[in-house]
Amino acid sequence: MHENFIVRWDRDDLEANELFSQLHQLVPIYLKCEKWHSISHEDFVKGVLEPVDRFQREYIEIPFPTTELLDRAPSDLKSIAELIKKELEELKNVQGDLSSAKTSRDYANVIVGTRKAIEVKEILEKSKTILAERLYINTGILSGEGAQDEAEKQIKCLLDIIRNLIALASGLGVHSTTKDKTKPLTANPYRSDANYLLLMAMLTLGYLAEKLRRSIEKT
Repeated sequence: MHENFIVRWDRDDLEANELFSQLHQLVPIYLKCEKWHSISHEDFVKGVLEPVDRFQREYIEIPFPTTELLDRAPSDLKSIAELIKKELEELKNVQGDLSSAKTSRDYANVIVGTRKAIEVKEILEKSKTILAERLYINTGILSGEGAQDEAEKQIKCLLDIIRNLIALASGLGVHSTTKDKTKPLTANPYRSDANYLLLMAMLTLGYLAEKLRRSIEKT
């Protein structure tokens, strides 16, 4: 649709409402090169985004979460910090898989990798009280008589998000068995399915990593 719109822009006039709608679409840009190398944010904007974007769209940037300071986690958060650091590294590998994925089978495998990387609900469940205190109260986000209750609700909501992501990924990913063997299931996901689950996993684990870093800085 994006390429077709560019051709039509040169060929004819568009209605004002259609032009507005087209210009405000989110258009993904995929880059691929032979060797891995880093590029500054400024160079990326000036060297890549501006030249390819003749309509000067606004872009949503989702930086990959860092694991800075997680190695310094105190004993009561150490196992959680180590697990989240490990799973974020796995998501980085999955992100690489998605960049080269071309078939429905490839996308399904990306979804499986994403699901494995967000299997953190069990350890979070066991530590939700201390997480609530460390991530929301000690950092000053919540205070007052009802702070602990609200902090635990926040942790519960995060656990629900992770559970729902796992449920979505389980239905679309490649797996040898299904929950109901009398009703065989074949999943043929699109790139958008794999991309959505990967980005949601990155955002959720990245949010937890940032909360952990803030807590570690306070200790």
